[in-house]
Amino acid sequence: MNMSVSEAAMDRLMGAWNRPVPFPDAKPALQKLKGFSRVILSNGDEAMLSEGVAHSGLSPWLEDVLSVEPARHYKPHPQAYRQVLARYGVPRGEVWFVSSNGWDAAGASSFGFRSIWVNRRSQVRERLVAEPRKEVSNLVEAAEVIRAGV
Repeated sequence: MNMSVSEAAMDRLMGAWNRPVPFPDAKPALQKLKGFSRVILSNGDEAMLSEGVAHSGLSPWLEDVLSVEPARHYKPHPQAYRQVLARYGVPRGEVWFVSSNGWDAAGASSFGFRSIWVNRRSQVRERLVAEPRKEVSNLVEAAEVIRAGV
């Protein structure tokens, strides 16, 4: 299939990465996690993440935003997840990792994090080496799992 997209359309599409609209459950979930360090670890570059988080309106509920850029490896490479340990000096098993990407939750589990896959659309689980510790359907459920420590 041969497709073409205008430069203006491509600019709008690529710019959307810098202007994410959070799911409605994001803010309530982050509020439920008051007292926990709430950090983003993303494959995005630092400039994109800075602009995107500012646009999302979630900055007040986040302590930090980490890009994999300094690690020079994308998730699910272990070097990407290792940045969390280096930055915070915590053991792997104490880190809760939440992702809407099954492969990312599995990668975090494989690394030793306690991961939760937010499976909003009830997708079939991918066959991967590791599995997330928990599977939930939204971010508020993920926050409840973390608060319960299970």
